[in-house]
Amino acid sequence: MPVYESFVRTHDLESFTTHLHLESLLERGIRILYYNGKLDGVCHWLGVFKWLLALDWSGSDHFSAAQKRDWIIDGSVTGWLKSTPLLTFVVVEGAGHNVRT
Repeated sequence: MPVYESFVRTHDLESFTTHLHLESLLERGIRILYYNGKLDGVCHWLGVFKWLLALDWSGSDHFSAAQKRDWIIDGSVTGWLKSTPLLTFVVVEGAGHNVRT
């Protein structure tokens, strides 16, 4: 874990700017799909979901107000999603950190 330990020593874990890049892409009209396995122990879906809800972009209220709905593939519920024309978040049932495609 030398890379992780370097992040911890230099406090780089606290300076990620991913949200700024994501907000910028959304403002430019770039469609984003974020997905998580419901059983992901590394990037828990609830934390990612709250992070997406906290993004500061012109469509954030629309995303927050969007209804969660079942994600159905071949007639089976395989998770749920929350979606707007630009931002979609999917939680995949039964999947961990490495969601298979």
